[in-house]
Amino acid sequence: MDSVLIIDDHSFFVDGLVLSLSQISEGMRIDCVADLPEVRAFLPLRPVDLIILDPDFKAANGADTPAMIEALKHSAPVVVMAEYVNPERVHRVMEAGAAAYLEKRTAKVCLADCLQAVKLGRVYLPGPVSSALQHYRSTALPFYQAVDGRLSERQKEVLVLLANGYSNHDISASLGFTQSTVKFHVSKLMHIFDVDNRTGCVAEAKQMGIL
Repeated sequence: MDSVLIIDDHSFFVDGLVLSLSQISEGMRIDCVADLPEVRAFLPLRPVDLIILDPDFKAANGADTPAMIEALKHSAPVVVMAEYVNPERVHRVMEAGAAAYLEKRTAKVCLADCLQAVKLGRVYLPGPVSSALQHYRSTALPFYQAVDGRLSERQKEVLVLLANGYSNHDISASLGFTQSTVKFHVSKLMHIFDVDNRTGCVAEAKQMGIL
């Protein structure tokens, strides 16, 4: 790896990461950016061999991590380096095409192995991350997929609008339903997700990766 772009706004961590990368590969060009507009402006001008992404950097403004990876992976392999391991998130980012997923607190230990694997075109997951992902895919994921399969296209449309804060009146106007039809769909969603309010529907849908 001759050049790396770090997308992260935690300066203390970034300083340590730059030092670790420099020790692994002397002479490596390392650039750091902290917001998406800067990333978009940077990459066409200065191509890189690897992108290291903190999915929770503040300037992302809640941007969807898989969508960020979809956009970035055409420029270089993307290594996600996060504060914690959420198996559902690991599943989603790997499905989106991430080259690796590392937890920040243990990243230094496996960084060299990760870089070597990615350089060879392999996907890299440290043992604990791989185990968590396998467990998720064999237990929770089938259940979540079953829930997703129970949702009609109309219910999914209503769910998206609920997540965007729409009232029943707003949903009615947006989708051309009567308000009684909207209430029916919201009631069905609460039953499917086994919750007793709209907020719960959205929270469960996000947890399951449906939203």
